[in-house]
Amino acid sequence: MKSLPYFCRGEVVRGFGRGSKELGIPTANFPDSVVDSLPADVSTGIYYGWACVGNSDIHKMVTSIGWNPYYKNTKKSMVSTRWLTFIPDMSIRKKAPLC
Repeated sequence: MKSLPYFCRGEVVRGFGRGSKELGIPTANFPDSVVDSLPADVSTGIYYGWACVGNSDIHKMVTSIGWNPYYKNTKKSMVSTRWLTFIPDMSIRKKAPLC
């Protein structure tokens, strides 16, 4: 993927509320405009990188780009959360610093 590392920016928008309510993991959802502007060679998957809100501290994070078949989502989305050290078997496939 020639586009990695990739930098993106966007306001946090309201999602379905499933991350916090059902999984206990607060997430930050990017607007469709950010997802639609991703380079074509950035494929769906789980990425890790760094994130900040405004001028706050920078934190390690993971981002999911794609569709969630469990919930029968039909639109591609991009959802991020702070790095979860308590999930030791999480499979990280690709690297991308996102802030």
